[in-house]
Amino acid sequence: MDEVGTYIIYMKVKGKGVYTVAEAMEAVTEELKDPDWESWETTSFYLTTGEYDLVLIGSAPDDIAVGLAISLTQTGYVSTTVAQAYTAAETTLLPMGIQKGLIKHN
Repeated sequence: MDEVGTYIIYMKVKGKGVYTVAEAMEAVTEELKDPDWESWETTSFYLTTGEYDLVLIGSAPDDIAVGLAISLTQTGYVSTTVAQAYTAAETTLLPMGIQKGLIKHN
């Protein structure tokens, strides 16, 4: 099994209006109940202002985090962007170029 990491899934709601946001939040919550995502552990789930409408933070192996993001997009309510997050202590495990900002990591 892959090593567990911390992931942030940024979501933009497809459509407009408060009802759509509420429906999207409900769709995300329901998708998280699917047994396929049992190894995803949600830390936080937020409605946000700014570029993204919803932010889901949790931990899981790489393949689970990416699979979950794809599955959330397939609900039709949101588009997603996934980022892996690192604590200060974990940055020592990254290649030196990324640590020093010499390599762009997306």
